[in-house]
Amino acid sequence: MASPDRRAPAAVIDRLYAQPWRFEFCQAVRLLEQLVDAPAPVGASANPRQEPVRFRAATDFAFQGAAIRQIDPPTLPLTPSMLEGFLARDRSIVAQAGMSVSFIGLAGTVGALPMVDTERVLRGVQQRDPALADFLALFENRLIAVYYRARKTHRLGFDAVPPEYAPMAGYLQCLMGLGLPGIGADFPDTVRRRLLPFAGLLASTRRPLEGLGKLLAAVLRAPVALEGPIRRLQRVPADQCTALGLRQGR
Repeated sequence: MASPDRRAPAAVIDRLYAQPWRFEFCQAVRLLEQLVDAPAPVGASANPRQEPVRFRAATDFAFQGAAIRQIDPPTLPLTPSMLEGFLARDRSIVAQAGMSVSFIGLAGTVGALPMVDTERVLRGVQQRDPALADFLALFENRLIAVYYRARKTHRLGFDAVPPEYAPMAGYLQCLMGLGLPGIGADFPDTVRRRLLPFAGLLASTRRPLEGLGKLLAAVLRAPVALEGPIRRLQRVPADQCTALGLRQGR
């Protein structure tokens, strides 16, 4: 929806490029993973060129107020082989996005290297000799990618797949009794997705009436009203009664 001055709101990816410091690190990487068509997610490939984002640590003596300093749009090296493979839709050729972070690295205020090495890196960049900086960037890229992969493992919702195919969904489906391929395959993807929030309810031995109503309403996408059992006294027929202390219970 347009703002009062009739200007269309900027897309999320445009705001990410213009103001990257306003985004959380994991969320920014997730957006770039969805934007760039790469054969492997961040931190999952042995070849860094096949991942959607190329990381680099910001090396200086300043203390940054945000985790992300700069994000560059996806670009492709201008070499004939790269361009030919990209135009031929070769998925091994990836136009990677660039991200410069300030919360982790090898040099600088957050790095493990001594300050004298940071000065050496900065001096080389100023003298147009970034060999040492580029050498450290090789390790920083892998370090940051593995850091994101570790954070992604323990945070739900960061997988670029539908919820019913996420790794956590497999554990929840096992709790519900739908983990076996022969059982879960009979349910459509939409039903499996709607059942995920009720994994704890289906795994419990108790079946409360209120929980059953919420489950049916979520799966059927319709209002559901359930009537519980009504308590009343029921007379047991004489031939169904037993007596204690008599032979054979008669």
